[in-house]
Amino acid sequence: MTDRVERCPEYNEWFEQLSEQQQRIVETRIDPFRNLGLLIGIKPLARELGLFEFKWRSGLRVYFSIFRDAEGRLLLLLIGGNKNSQPKDINLAKKIARRRMHEKKEDKSE
Repeated sequence: MTDRVERCPEYNEWFEQLSEQQQRIVETRIDPFRNLGLLIGIKPLARELGLFEFKWRSGLRVYFSIFRDAEGRLLLLLIGGNKNSQPKDINLAKKIARRRMHEKKEDKSE
């Protein structure tokens, strides 16, 4: 079993718009999970979806879910944003997480 990180297209679009410094800051927060299976500095948002948030003093946020499957744990990066867009970003993260859960259920039934 392994710990994996996967990025949704919505996350990739947001991440590409960040400065190189901001990208390094975000990746530094994700690396402990990728390398050691550890989650540090997270805030739970929606238990039924496994929705969490990384946040920084600068206002930067990353919303993600954690799924468990036959291969181990998957940290799914859903979307990013900032303090000003937080309510909209959380709603979008929930929609993406629900879509992903639905896709996983369909994969199991095939």
